[in-house]
This record gives sequence, structure tokens and C-alpha cells, in this order.
Amino acid sequence: MANHDALTGAYNRRYLASEGEILLEHAYRNGHNLSAIVLDLDTFKKVNDTYGVTGSLGVVTTPGDTKVNLNELLVAADAALYEAKHAGGN
Repeated sequence: MANHDALTGAYNRRYLASEGEILLEHAYRNGHNLSAIVLDLDTFKKVNDTYGVTGSLGVVTTPGDTKVNLNELLVAADAALYEAKHAGGN
């Protein structure tokens, strides 16, 4: 069975179930932090019924694309906090 969604490319719950504990142990052993974001698209059938299969594809593929934007946001937030700290604003 696949460990990622064929449409979005995002990891799925099978991946989390099979690799989550390994990743957690690795992070703990190496003193790293570990975060996970789990999304559940509730009532997706309504989106599919309203916009059709073609329209709903844009909704489904967006979460996988968001991982890059989230990473950019975290890097920018970290840089802003670092800058504020050195400017005496923290």
C-alpha cells in the first residue's frame, strides 16, 4: 500500500502509522524537535457534489502544495524573531 496520496503527493495516515514512531524516536535520540500537521477534509463529498470532480481537484491538491508555503512562513517567522531579539524588541 502507498504511503502517500496519489493526487496530492502528501503523506497519508499509513505513513504516519508506519513511520511516525521511528521519526519520533530519531528526533528524541538526536535532540531534534518534531512537528506534524494532520488535515482531515471534512464533508468533502459536499465540495465534490457542488463543484464536480474537476472543481474539487483544486481543493484536494492545495494541501500538498501548502507544505512549501508553510515552510516559507516558518523560516520568515524565525528570521523575524531573530531580528527582533537582536534589535532589543524581544
